[in-house]
Order: sequence, then C-alpha cells, then structure tokens
Amino acid sequence: MKLSLLVMNFPNRKEVAMFNTIHLTNMLRSEVEGVPETGLPLDAFPDKIQEIILNLARYENFNVEYTASIILSAVATAIGNSCHIRIKGEWKTCPSLYMMLVGRPGLGKTPPLGFIYKPINEYDDRLHEKYNEEYDEYERAMSAGKHGSDGEAQLLKKPNFVTTVIYDSTPEAILTLTA
Repeated sequence: MKLSLLVMNFPNRKEVAMFNTIHLTNMLRSEVEGVPETGLPLDAFPDKIQEIILNLARYENFNVEYTASIILSAVATAIGNSCHIRIKGEWKTCPSLYMMLVGRPGLGKTPPLGFIYKPINEYDDRLHEKYNEEYDEYERAMSAGKHGSDGEAQLLKKPNFVTTVIYDSTPEAILTLTA
C-alpha cells in the first residue's frame, strides 16, 4: 500500500505529521476508488483542487489528465491580464498559458471542458448580452442622428466586443476581436 511506503520514506514522525488530512485522504482515495495512476503529480495542486479532480474522475468518469489540464487553463483564463510579472528591469508582461487538448475522439476531452469552463462561459454570455445592448443603443443613436444640447453632433463611440474565451482562432476572427 502506498501509505505504508510513504511513512517508511520519512526519517522521523514529524515529517509524516506535516501531511494534512485532506492530502492523505486524496492519496488513499485515488487508490481505493481505482482512479488510475497516471504519473501526473496531483500533489502539485492544492488539496481542494485534488479533491475536485478526484471527485470528477470518480463520479463523472472524467479523465484525470484532461481535468487537471483544463483546471490549469481555466485558472489562467480567470486571472487574465490582472497579474503582471517583471521579466527584466522595467519590462513587465502578463504570464500566458496556452493549452491544447489532444486525443482521439471519444476520449473524454469535451465533458470536463464544458463543466470546468461553465462559469467562464456564463460570464462571457453576460458580456455578450451587454455588448448587444450597447450596440443596439449605438445603432439607434446613429440612425436617429442624435444631437447634443448645443446642436452639435455628439461623438458616439462604437462599443467593443469583449470576450474571455476565443472559440474561433482563425486569423480573420482574431482580427475582428482585436480591431
């Protein structure tokens, strides 16, 4: 059993006590529930994330590697440009994570993607609704020739479409999003 090997690898009992309950539970649980050993170091994730990955593997039959990768991608997406790192001197940039899921059809890529990205997709839906409302208002104002109080035409700014996730990554689609 992995637990006994784990305990034997530590020279003293204080080091064993450093493992918290959730971590040990997750390790035991993955073995008992038959979650396949993939070589993916799940212990690199916080314990609650490990628990989510194992729950999705056990109860939804999601692939552990795809689920963990998608969680990394979703967290990077949620962080977006809100975090900057200093590269050298005054050079700062936003860290980026690009993810590509590769596998045969039917291997289980889409179900965890849809489940984990659901809150982000819902946020994008709200952004799209807001854009549609602003664009409709812009179109009405342009067609009515809206004027300011002093008779001069007001400068109307066309609303920008903002999205978190890009589904169409063709050069033409990227151009319309970044223009």
